[in-house]
Amino acid sequence: MYNLALTLVKISIVFQYIRIFPAKKIVRFCRFLLVFLCLYGSWTFFGSIFMCVPAAAFWDETVKGKCMSRLGFWFSNAGVNIPLDILIFAIPLPLLKELQLPRKQKIGLMFVFGAGAL
Repeated sequence: MYNLALTLVKISIVFQYIRIFPAKKIVRFCRFLLVFLCLYGSWTFFGSIFMCVPAAAFWDETVKGKCMSRLGFWFSNAGVNIPLDILIFAIPLPLLKELQLPRKQKIGLMFVFGAGAL
């Protein structure tokens, strides 16, 4: 369920970006990112479920079955999730510079987005 929840949170953030930033380039990039997130999320979700066949072999070593490398699966997920998180965080930053706001408000807004990255 972790992989599913993580993917759905990322998808919801990208949908929010589409709603807030209607620029053509951003919307096009976000739609591409949504397709990638759906495919990747499906792979991680079903990969987690069917990591071992039969599934009982995951938690019971007495059951004979074939399993993917757990460590390889987890590290590959982390290797994709970290750049995705950075990418999703970076999408609105160039647009914040273009806002017609006083400098203090722009800096404050960037801090708000920065706090969201944490």
